[in-house]
Amino acid sequence: TLPLIRCDRLRLATILDIEPEAVGFEGDSDAFAVTVDGEVASQWASDAALYADVAAEGTLRQRLDNWAELDSQQRTQLLAGLRVFLESCPACGTEIRQVENVRTSCCGQSATAVTVKCSACGASVFGWQY
Repeated sequence: TLPLIRCDRLRLATILDIEPEAVGFEGDSDAFAVTVDGEVASQWASDAALYADVAAEGTLRQRLDNWAELDSQQRTQLLAGLRVFLESCPACGTEIRQVENVRTSCCGQSATAVTVKCSACGASVFGWQY
């Protein structure tokens, strides 16, 4: 994934209007973060989720007339919501699958968790509970 990170550093710097050297990456199997001048700017569930968002951001910027008017939270929600439709992992290219788990609490309440995860590399690209 190193070439993807280099590409994403340049794209992120362009999106954020900062120098590429200011953009950094931190991560492990449970979280992936982008840093700006050493400070965490944003976090994703995986590097694959970041790759998907960076790829989609350019298309949304071109196609949505009001993209610049959306605040950070609105952009994040829109980008994250698009990840549920991914068919292949942005990090390794393997087919990914959506899994729904329904859990019932001790008081009879049920909650459904939806996750989209790569079976090959383990990258989580989407997660939501309702």
